[in-house]
Formats: sequence, structure tokens, C-alpha cells
Amino acid sequence: MESNTLHRGRLIDHILLVVEDFEASKNFYTAVLSALEIPVITHRQ
Repeated sequence: MESNTLHRGRLIDHILLVVEDFEASKNFYTAVLSALEIPVITHRQ
């Protein structure tokens, strides 16, 4: 059975990304997630 229901909530527990330019990456992903209305909880270097 197919479901077209959109679930809001904690569907992704955490993501780890290794990057060279932390500030540029943080700014990029913050903007993308903001557009998707997904809050960024923490930033770690």
C-alpha cells in the first residue's frame, strides 16, 4: 500500500559531514535546511 503522508518530526537523527571549509559549508547547509524548514540543532568543528 502506498502512503502519501508527509511526516514532520525527527526522521533524521544526525548527519556527519567532513569538509575542508567549515564556515562555508555551515553557511551553505544552514541556508539549504532553512529553505526546507529544517532546523539546525548544533554545529561542531
